Parts: sequence; C-alpha cells; structure tokens
Amino acid sequence: IGTTLWLPMVLAGLSVLGVLAGIMLRVRAFLYLGTSFLLLSMVSMVWHAVRSIGEVWPWWVSLFVLGLALLTLFGVFEKKRAEMLALVEQLKSWEK
Repeated sequence: IGTTLWLPMVLAGLSVLGVLAGIMLRVRAFLYLGTSFLLLSMVSMVWHAVRSIGEVWPWWVSLFVLGLALLTLFGVFEKKRAEMLALVEQLKSWEK
C-alpha cells in the first residue's frame, strides 16, 4: 500500500461514488459510509507520505487545511442557516 498511490486513490474514488449514490438513492448509510471511507483514504495517503519522507510536516499541513475547511463550513452554515436547517430536515427523512 505504501509504495503506490493508486490504491488509496481507488478507495477515494469508490468513496465519492458511494456518497453520490447515497445522495441519488437518498440512503443515509451510503452517505455516512462513503464519507468515512473518504476520510480513511485521505488519512492513509497522509500517513504514507509521512512515512516515505520521514518528516511530520504533512500532518501539520493536513490538519491546517482541515481547520480551514471546518471554519469555512461553519461560516457557510451561519450565513445560510435556514437553507442548511432545511437540508438537515430533508436528510432526516431519508432511509436509514
């Protein structure tokens, strides 16, 4: 796994397809599992990058980017609160 990049990329692609299938079929389990496996794929790629170069800065960069993404997500949520709450209510009506 640590020698090539294509295996985590295949996992990431299948995860995105799972998320899209969950959205199209309105199945929450596909959405949650696809998101969690996408996160696993990204952490795996960062972990292998850290091991291959012998430095820890990729962890810091990935955590910094994750923090920026969370701040952006919270900003969008606050700016469009009514739309986001309606989206959450629609998500609750999907199949479990």
